[in-house]
Amino acid sequence: MKIKLFPKIYCGQIAYIKIYLDWSLSIMFFLITLGMATSIFPSWHPEWSIWTLWILSALAALFFILSILVHELSHALVGRGKNIEVKNITLFVFGGVAQLEHEPHTWQAELWMAFAGPIASIILGVIILIISILTMDLDYIKTVDSVHVLESLSPSTTLLFWLGPINIFLGLFNLIPGFPMDGGRVLRAVLWGITYDIRRATFWAYRVGQVCAGLFMGIGIATILNFPIIPFLGTGLIGGLWFIFIGWFLYRSAQISYDQLLELLAQEAFASLPAYQKVFIKIIQFLKSHKHPNLGCGK
Repeated sequence: MKIKLFPKIYCGQIAYIKIYLDWSLSIMFFLITLGMATSIFPSWHPEWSIWTLWILSALAALFFILSILVHELSHALVGRGKNIEVKNITLFVFGGVAQLEHEPHTWQAELWMAFAGPIASIILGVIILIISILTMDLDYIKTVDSVHVLESLSPSTTLLFWLGPINIFLGLFNLIPGFPMDGGRVLRAVLWGITYDIRRATFWAYRVGQVCAGLFMGIGIATILNFPIIPFLGTGLIGGLWFIFIGWFLYRSAQISYDQLLELLAQEAFASLPAYQKVFIKIIQFLKSHKHPNLGCGK
């Protein structure tokens, strides 16, 4: 999917894949830092100083962005194994996007490439969570009341204990069947395999994506009204607006992706026509684009 982003910063290459940062990523960094410093971490550690809260919150935002990069690299590397070359990866306010040379030519390639990111995020989250548990003073925790367990964690363990579950959540969240999210692409691959019709499969995946977008907006409104549907992400205005923006972005992306596929299919169909038919179609298009009384058509 092609998404028009603002000017971006080149950060180097990983496995010959160029990595870019869109300026809007600063919005994600700011919102995560703000949310963690004013909501999540203060509720876990009310005794922490303001400096500890903000520094650890900024680190949480930074490591979360790096987690998204791991997620996108997994897509890219699996795609390369399926002969789908990835030009670059751009990280922006709503996550990351890998620019493909072309869409997958088979539903199997689409399926494995879509699954790669969520699986990588879940595995990364489990590893980080295990490390966080290993760094805990379990003997001390056993003597502490369950309500104060989080308060007993050190800053580094607290960071890991948040980052592990959030990566697992990132993987599961992306499996929601909202096209063009990973789960939506998995759904499209399955429908493509059943119907052997990528246009029809994309249409139904796009419709499901729009329904999911509406649900995200509903979650956002509930979060603003302080209903903790997803507790570890917090409640309030910041978290709610985040979900509303994701819903809006998903709704628009689903429409854009479907329109781009129709345009691509039309181009491929035109390219497969004999030369004389291409000339005839171009003549008709030219005549329709200009006033022509004999044809009775025009602008």
